Amino acid sequence: MLVQSIYVDEGQVKERLGALESQSTKVIVRAVNRSYTSGKNAIAEEARKGYYLSQHDVNGKNILKITKATYSNPVATLKYTDRHRNLNLWNGKKAVSPGKIIHWSHGTPNVPIYKAAVKRGHGKVEMRGENKPFIQKVRSGEDGEFVGLFRRRTAKRDSQLVGVGGPAIPQILKQDTIMDRFQRTAGPVLQKRLDHEIDAVLKGVVK
Repeated sequence: MLVQSIYVDEGQVKERLGALESQSTKVIVRAVNRSYTSGKNAIAEEARKGYYLSQHDVNGKNILKITKATYSNPVATLKYTDRHRNLNLWNGKKAVSPGKIIHWSHGTPNVPIYKAAVKRGHGKVEMRGENKPFIQKVRSGEDGEFVGLFRRRTAKRDSQLVGVGGPAIPQILKQDTIMDRFQRTAGPVLQKRLDHEIDAVLKGVVK
């Protein structure tokens, strides 16, 4: 899990507002809630520079939960949670090739070797080994089906299937380059919005 917060020192805002310091919380909430989108997009853009990820892979509703700033809690948070999703779902289902479900004919598979890539700058790597991964369709729930990348737990043909997952998204986002990009982007945008909101209050535009 990764949680990034966007907040402002209320004391400094009150000092700038002077006699209108009672408006400080309103100023902060408006500035913060107009800033988190830039931070969110910066994280996704920087992550996609190094990994084969779609925007949805990073900012999808099952990955990112946004809590907006409120008067009772003037802090916005970006909370990223993710399990090691099946590798076949990565990058719009383009991480693994060929994207064919395995079939056997007279003991011979229609796909001898699958290849996969997660990081940019690296070609797709053949997934070999005694229990080579393969794409298969399995039951999901009572009536559903799921197509994913699996391997056998052991070398036996009837051994249990085990899903092959990619890296967890929060673990990727914790990298220094991505967090630095978040700070470099969200910080200036927040300051600009804060200046705008304070100026509006002082000029009587916002009450």
